[in-house]
Amino acid sequence: MYTEDLTVIVVYAVVGYFLVVTFTALLRPIVFLFEPVFRAINRLQWIISNPIRFLWKYEGKMSRCSFITLTMTGITACWWIASYFITFPFRFVTGLYYDIILFSAISFSDNIDEFIKPKRGKLGYLKGGKYFFFYIITLPFRAVKMIMKSGLYILDSILMFGISLVFPTLTMLHGTKFREAGTKIVQGGEWRVGPGNYAGTGVYFGLDSKTAKYYAKQTALADNDISIVLVRVTLTFCKNTATLKDGDRRLIGLGDSGEQLAKRVKGIYRSMEHWRRDLGWWEYCLLTPGKMNSSISSWMVRPVALTRNGKVIRTYGGFFHYSLGGGMFFGILSWIIIVWLLLSFAPNYLN
Repeated sequence: MYTEDLTVIVVYAVVGYFLVVTFTALLRPIVFLFEPVFRAINRLQWIISNPIRFLWKYEGKMSRCSFITLTMTGITACWWIASYFITFPFRFVTGLYYDIILFSAISFSDNIDEFIKPKRGKLGYLKGGKYFFFYIITLPFRAVKMIMKSGLYILDSILMFGISLVFPTLTMLHGTKFREAGTKIVQGGEWRVGPGNYAGTGVYFGLDSKTAKYYAKQTALADNDISIVLVRVTLTFCKNTATLKDGDRRLIGLGDSGEQLAKRVKGIYRSMEHWRRDLGWWEYCLLTPGKMNSSISSWMVRPVALTRNGKVIRTYGGFFHYSLGGGMFFGILSWIIIVWLLLSFAPNYLN
């Protein structure tokens, strides 16, 4: 009887193992399959945020004068407030997909995979009998770790979703090499500020896959080393380079002058928008003056997926926990604002 019970347990364990492995392997690509739909909604939000952006593609006095006129007359402020409310449904839908559904599908799959098929730590390097021995004795520890990380991933997604609702957030792409770059970004939450410096010192993002692929190829060692990080970016207030002063515009594309440009952008602006006329696309820079060739972390950027050659993949060890960094403060602040608004307006609406 004991042998029969043990056999049943082993069979269930083996079947369960393969079911879980299959589930986690399929969950990521199936959820990611719908990403183009939400990328389109994301672009609509981007268009509404500044419908005259196409007029500011090229530097010149006209762009600068129109910017000053719209700002001084209050039209810019009025449109910003109007677009903030108009785009709320877009922020809600994209936030729900990227911050909750996609991020949870990938992070929980990675978390389960790390419990079943550990790839980091000592177990990631052992083989044969040693691997089996340490696999068994570390099961309780890995189970506790999986549960704790699951709780943190839930908190991460809630905080990220709150920020997306309160602070206008867009899904953007960052292209880089897979090894020692793309993986480190999602594992550690740190971004390398490169020496490119075209439109200011900082971390660069694009709206289109072709933009990210272009820069990934610049750093990748081979075609199979190309990776793209899907990132939720809160640009706060973004400055268009075409609306800069003439002296500042002349610093664009001059390499080391990007540091000087980043320092000149002051006030409420923390990011830069620039039309690359030579390449035919928009680029966005999260400004970090004084940080060239350094690693930075910011609550304004939140990876939700890592792709390699166009396919969403597992991140060994899982994503870094947004809630353990600066995101905790801004996430809680966002939900305080949301709750306050609900308590303030919901009773009046119901009455």
